[in-house]
Amino acid sequence: AFSTITYAGNGSTQSITGVGFQPSLVWIKSRNAAAAHAIFDSIRGVNEISQSNDTAAEVDLSPHGLTNFNSDGFSVSDVAGGNNAVNGSAGGSFSGTPPNYVSWNWYAPTSETNNDGNVASTIKKNIDAGFSIVNFSNNASSSNTFGHGLGGQPEIVFIKGQNVANDWFTYVDLLGKDKRLKLNSSDVVSSWISNDGTNTPTGINSTTLSFAYSATSYNFIAYCFRSIEGYSRIGSYIGTDAPNNVIVTDFEPAFLMIKLTSAANGEWIIFDNKRNTTNPRHDVLKANSSGAETTEAALDIDFTTNGFILNGATGAGGRGNINTSNETYIFMAFAQDPDSTPATKADSFEAKVFTDNASSTNLDVSLSNGMKPDLIWTKYRFGSQTHYIYDSIRGSFDYLASNQTVGNQNRTFGILPIDGGFRKIENVWNRNDTNGIIAWAWKAADHDRGLATINQDGSITSLVSANPASGFSIVKYEGIGSTASIGHGLGVVPKLIIAKCFDITSAWVVYSETTGINKFIELNDLATPYTASGYWGSSAPTTSVFEVKDGNVNNNSTGNSIIAYCFADVAGYQKVGSYTWTGTSYTAGTLVTGLGFTPRFVIIKNTTVAGDWQLYDNQRVSGTQSYALWADLSDAESTAGQQGIIFDSDGFSAATGADGNVTASTSINKNGSTYIYLAIA
Repeated sequence: AFSTITYAGNGSTQSITGVGFQPSLVWIKSRNAAAAHAIFDSIRGVNEISQSNDTAAEVDLSPHGLTNFNSDGFSVSDVAGGNNAVNGSAGGSFSGTPPNYVSWNWYAPTSETNNDGNVASTIKKNIDAGFSIVNFSNNASSSNTFGHGLGGQPEIVFIKGQNVANDWFTYVDLLGKDKRLKLNSSDVVSSWISNDGTNTPTGINSTTLSFAYSATSYNFIAYCFRSIEGYSRIGSYIGTDAPNNVIVTDFEPAFLMIKLTSAANGEWIIFDNKRNTTNPRHDVLKANSSGAETTEAALDIDFTTNGFILNGATGAGGRGNINTSNETYIFMAFAQDPDSTPATKADSFEAKVFTDNASSTNLDVSLSNGMKPDLIWTKYRFGSQTHYIYDSIRGSFDYLASNQTVGNQNRTFGILPIDGGFRKIENVWNRNDTNGIIAWAWKAADHDRGLATINQDGSITSLVSANPASGFSIVKYEGIGSTASIGHGLGVVPKLIIAKCFDITSAWVVYSETTGINKFIELNDLATPYTASGYWGSSAPTTSVFEVKDGNVNNNSTGNSIIAYCFADVAGYQKVGSYTWTGTSYTAGTLVTGLGFTPRFVIIKNTTVAGDWQLYDNQRVSGTQSYALWADLSDAESTAGQQGIIFDSDGFSAATGADGNVTASTSINKNGSTYIYLAIA
C-alpha cells in the first residue's frame, strides 16, 4: 500500500520499476536540484502535476511528465520544455552517484462515485490502508460537504485547487476541527476562515468532510489518510531539545513527515528509508520547499522496528524543526514491509580469522553462515593493539575497546555490517600478517536491517536488538541516576550482562548469575569481583528486565548512554555457567562437561583471585589447543608459557602449555578458584 523508491533521471523516456504495485498517488522530488515537488494521481491523470511547495494551479505537462501508471511503477518522458521535475539527467549526480530522484507512492485500487455529501465526489480508495483520493467541485456553499470513502474519520487531509491558485489546505484531526495548516507553508496553525472551510464541529466525520471556497467552478483534489494499526500512524509528540526523544509507532517507518505546529517556521520535513538506508536518517527534503536535499546532522533521526528517535546534536541552531523543548509536532508515518526471514541459532555467531590489506582500501570479509552481524569484536593477533568493538545500535564508526575505559571513539575508519559479513572502511588495523585479525561476530536482530526496537518493559525506555533464538541482545539505554529497570528483549533470563557507559570514561561492568546482584566485575581489568550492595538492583534479572542501582556511574550515569550485551542459556547452543577447579593447579584436565555441544567460542574469568579475561575460539588453534587473547589486555596472542583449552564434544578442557609449562597464570585452573564462562556452539 506504500512504497519509497529512488531512481536516476536520464533526460529521456524511461520506465521506473520496483514500486511493488500500480501506484495511485506518486509524489516525486529531485534530490540534487532546486526543483518543485511533483505530485500525480490516477484521478487527475498522469499529465496533471501539482506542487506541494507552491500555490499554483495544476499544470498539464503533456507530453513531458509522467506518461503511465504501470503495474510495478510508472513511466516518465523526456525533459523537453525545460521540465526537470521528474526525469532530469543524472549529470552532476547526487552525492557523487545517482539516483537523483525519490518517489513516494501510495496504492488506492478501488474507484467509486460517492454521494455521501451534498456534492458528489469521485474517489480512489484503499480502506485497508486508510487512504483515499477524492475529486470534487466547489458550489460556494458554506454547507458544502463531500464523501471521502475511508470508512472512518480521516486524521489528516490535504486539499488543493486544481484550476485555482490557492494554498494546500490541511486538516489535522489532532489540532481540532476548527484549525488548519498549509502544506506549502511553514506557517503556524490558524483557524479556518469563511472563504476556505468551516469552523463547525461537524466539519468532518466518518463519511464526509466540509469544505467551501469563495467561488464556484473550481475543482479540488483531496488526499485523505487515517491511521491503520501496524501500517500507518498520524500522531503528535512534544519536543525535548535533547537526544533520545523516543516516539513509538508500533511499526518500522519507511516514510516520515514532521511539522512543528505550536510555533512559526515549522517546515514539513520528510525522511525515508531509501535515501538513508541506515541510521541516522538526516538527508532532508521539505514538502513546502523546492530546495535540493540537504544533510543536516541537527535533524538526525533513527528509525527503529517500532518507531523513531529524535537524536540531533544538542545546542542552539539545531533542532527547531523537529525537537524544540516543549513545542508540539505532528507526524505522519508509513510502514516498512516486514522482513520474513527471522534469525536462527545456526546463523547467529561466527569466529573468523582473515588477512587485513594494511591500507585505507576497503576490505570485505565474508562469513560462512551468511549473516549480517550486529556485534563485531575484533583483535589483531600477533602484536599489541587495542580491541575494536562495533555494534549496530551505536553505529559503524563508533568503537569501544574492552581493554580501555574511554567512551565511544569515532574515527574515519570503521566496521560496516553488510549482507553476508562486514566491511572494513579505510584503515582499522593497518596490519598485513596472514590471518592476523580475529573477528567474533554475533547476530542480534531477527532481521537484516540493523534496526533496534523501542522497548518499554522497564521503568525507563531502552533500545533493543534481540535474537531470542540465540540468547543474545544488544541494549541501549540512558542512565537516570536512580534505581531503574531496563527491558532486554530476550524473553528468558539473561545470565551474563556486559555493560559500558559510552558517553564518558568509565569501567566496563559485568553481571553474572554466579556473582549475583551485589557484585560487579570489570571487563577492562583482571581484578576479582567488586562488592557493592544492590549494584544490579534489588532483584536478579527477569525474563523481561534487568535492574541498575542509583549512583552507579558505570551503568546508570545520569543523562549518559549505556550499551549492554546480554547473554542467556539456549539448550544445545549457548551456556553461561561456572566451574571450580579442585585439582592440582595448572595441570591438564576437564574444566566443563555437559554442555550438550562442542564450543566454538569460550570466555573464562577467575572470580576467586585476580585473573585476566580469557578469549578462545576454534579458528585460532595450534594443534589441538586454542590459545587465549585477553579482553582486558592489548597483548598479542601467545602460546609460550600459556595453557590453552581443548574444545571437547560436550565441553572444554585445560591442556598442558605448549612448552610443557605447569605454572601458568591463574586464568583457567588454579586450585580452589571458581571461574565464570560463556560458551557458544
